Amino acid sequence: MRVLMVPDAVRGDDVTIGAGDVARHLAEGWRSSRDGDEVLLHPSSTGAHGFLDVLRAALGGEVQATVARDPWGASVPATWLRVGRTAYVETAPLLGDPHGPDAARLAQEGSSAGVGDLVLAAARAGASRVVVGVGESGTHDAGVGALRALAGGDAGTPPGEAARGAAQVLRQVEVVVAAATDRPL
Repeated sequence: MRVLMVPDAVRGDDVTIGAGDVARHLAEGWRSSRDGDEVLLHPSSTGAHGFLDVLRAALGGEVQATVARDPWGASVPATWLRVGRTAYVETAPLLGDPHGPDAARLAQEGSSAGVGDLVLAAARAGASRVVVGVGESGTHDAGVGALRALAGGDAGTPPGEAARGAAQVLRQVEVVVAAATDRPL
């Protein structure tokens, strides 16, 4: 029998197991009772946690380190993946946990500025295409924080002005959103 396993990462209260590890564990379990079966592993991602890991395993590429803002505005280490002239950005670490203890406050006060920081870092590094993985997130500012970061604005920059500024900054960059949900950012 051929068995196809396409797991996503598994998140618990204090631990996340990446999709690749979940796939390997599932395969080990399957093979322990059905050793003759062919098991095909294709770890996946909803665009949330583990998005870069899954893509790097499938596409290769180089992880690029930078600094971005978390939902509260603090600078934190962040990464994005470069594959040729395409950059892949994982937003989950920068948008907060929608099921965490601060979920209500995060939804009301959190900012997506860190997403803009990552997209800007990729564009400045020469990416002509940026794929933004957006899974479930705790921050729901409609992406205004990201637009302000791209435009070089601050929290007082009107959304329309931020959008125009971001469009100008990204005029040579194709931005693609890989989303598992239709919930607004």
